[in-house]
Amino acid sequence: MNVDEIVSIIEEVADPRFAASWDLSGLHVRGEKKDIKKIGVALDPTTDTILKAIDQGCEFILTHHPTTLKPALPNKDNNYTKVLRLLFKAGAWLYCAHTSLDVNVNGPVSWLADVFGLENKKPIEPISEHDPLSKGFGIIGILKNKISFSQFLKLLCSTLNKKSFLTIGEQPEFVEKIAYCPGSGMSLAHKAFSLGAQVFISGDIKYHLAQEIESLGYSIDVGHFILEELMMKNWAEMLNKKLQSYGVKVYFIEGKEPIKIKEV
Repeated sequence: MNVDEIVSIIEEVADPRFAASWDLSGLHVRGEKKDIKKIGVALDPTTDTILKAIDQGCEFILTHHPTTLKPALPNKDNNYTKVLRLLFKAGAWLYCAHTSLDVNVNGPVSWLADVFGLENKKPIEPISEHDPLSKGFGIIGILKNKISFSQFLKLLCSTLNKKSFLTIGEQPEFVEKIAYCPGSGMSLAHKAFSLGAQVFISGDIKYHLAQEIESLGYSIDVGHFILEELMMKNWAEMLNKKLQSYGVKVYFIEGKEPIKIKEV
């Protein structure tokens, strides 16, 4: 399969025209391989990720996070330079679908909404006047039947395989309307609660923001990593099903949570 065909399939889901103005979604490294038979999908373009993908024989690598958000010369001994060196040596391509993927409410970002069976899904922050129900940041939706908070928490913990979270505010007795934004999306908490959410899930909470939203509703910081890691895993599975008839194999390259909780 040629690269143009693969990029076209990626951009059906993650259209770079809808990416944030500050973002660099799209092709980051032009490779030399012409006939693509193996694709590696991962959250981060780290040296470890790229090495694993290349060792797997991947000629094309798709990540969520970009190599850089600002054009930079590869003149330092850092992850950016090492990643470029590995890709050039292997002749592999690197495509980064960042906010172009985040804003498609009907794409892989909706995986958690699907786990909860949310109905009437829509963006917390729409970005398109022509398509306000499917293009925007964050997702908010309604459960078919409201559940107790303990039921909600049990499903969240089992889905993310986590037993502890950072939380803000008083927990509700029941949950009917859920909102979330993968990554560092806590800035959308105000809007989520104004739309009626009982709980808001995201990552990277900051102290002063926590003070601001404490009285608005119940927020859960699950960390930047896990929601996006599982989003990319789901996308890899979707791409594998779509591309296997073309003789292309898609591999998910597991990432690593850099933040640890140490018990003493």
